[in-house]
Amino acid sequence: MSRRRIDHIVARMGTLVSGMQTLHFRYVQHGRGGWEPLMNVYRYPDHYEICVELAGVAPGDLQIIAGGRRVAVSGVRRWPDLRCQRTGSECHRTTLMEIEEGEFWREIELPEEIDGQSAEVLAQQGLVWIRLQLK
Repeated sequence: MSRRRIDHIVARMGTLVSGMQTLHFRYVQHGRGGWEPLMNVYRYPDHYEICVELAGVAPGDLQIIAGGRRVAVSGVRRWPDLRCQRTGSECHRTTLMEIEEGEFWREIELPEEIDGQSAEVLAQQGLVWIRLQLK
């Protein structure tokens, strides 16, 4: 078998694996504006742990709703004061702006029901960890 053929097969397998990963976690669209934070979902014998990338989001600006098979994370990331840390002068030009700000919303559907009342939340180094017991 030629190297080119093998590369083609590997590329197709990558596409298939990516598609299969979405079978368990279906994104639910609600027509909400804003940006969507990145998530990882881990299944343990008796619970799920969801890791959400939310650097710069204050705990008071975060809302988590969980129940049935759905988990929704929403809130707002506010811009920090743009004064120079050393001199206190105001920023006069943005040279590069890649970090999303403003309202965000993300909802997923898990393959099994969870106990929404069991949610434990831990913020650590820009990540928010949500632990949910299985029903």
